[in-house]
Amino acid sequence: MIGGSSAGAEVFWFSAKNIGSGLPIVPFVKLELTPNLVLDARLPLGLGIDIGGVFNDESKTVTSLGNPTVGITYFQTNDRLTWHFGGRISAPLAGASDETNWQLAGIISAYSMLLWDV
Repeated sequence: MIGGSSAGAEVFWFSAKNIGSGLPIVPFVKLELTPNLVLDARLPLGLGIDIGGVFNDESKTVTSLGNPTVGITYFQTNDRLTWHFGGRISAPLAGASDETNWQLAGIISAYSMLLWDV
């Protein structure tokens, strides 16, 4: 599972009456640089649909950006055992804006992922 190249997106969904729906989308890419070295990147996006009923009567769609992350992993497989060592670095963009819409999209996205990547 560590080796190889791949690309795709993880999509989560949360919906509640009178709150709206959260649809965080996390596009990712993984590139095998050598047979034992993998580079990966993720760019989380948050989307809140029909959000706003909690604070006022106006429903709206809001968006936010999560923390873009780039990582590198070295791994070695011996017989049935695979060990790996790597690191990740992220840009702290999830809290980059104090705008209410940005924060709403971030909060509903975090709950959609059950606070997995807070």
